[in-house]
Amino acid sequence: MPVIDNLPIEEILREARKDGGDFAEVFCESQALTTIICDDNRVENVTTAEDVGVGLRALHDLRTAYASTNDLTSNTLIDLAKSVGGAASKTTPAQPLVVLQKSDQKARPGVKSHPGGVGLEKKIDIVKRANAVARASDKRVAQAHVILKDRVRHIWIAGSDGTRAHDE
Repeated sequence: MPVIDNLPIEEILREARKDGGDFAEVFCESQALTTIICDDNRVENVTTAEDVGVGLRALHDLRTAYASTNDLTSNTLIDLAKSVGGAASKTTPAQPLVVLQKSDQKARPGVKSHPGGVGLEKKIDIVKRANAVARASDKRVAQAHVILKDRVRHIWIAGSDGTRAHDE
């Protein structure tokens, strides 16, 4: 289930705009990370981790406030939304408007195998094979240091204008 589905999004957005904000958004990110290290002809370290966080942004009359947390409790997120909304609505000296230009986005390279679909044992096997290939490449190779790292990121965004988006 997506992280964003477990959060009181409508209430967070409402609190972020309560002080007259023009727009608010919630940015959720979940990352699954794997690191495997082979040194001295043996797998020395295998680490997997997951990291989840939420960012809140509020806009009011060209002023923006942003805050983030990895505490996903409803009370924390609603309190954070109140703070962000209040900060965006405070009076500050006028700043010149920056006009951004659209740029063409290059196509992403294809992924042969999604890291989330490759088991940990298979990843360890890949590292061991890379170590063996490095050592067999020349008799002078006395040591090989092989590292496999992967990261799968999921990003969800919900805006007070009704926009919802997801990317991986």
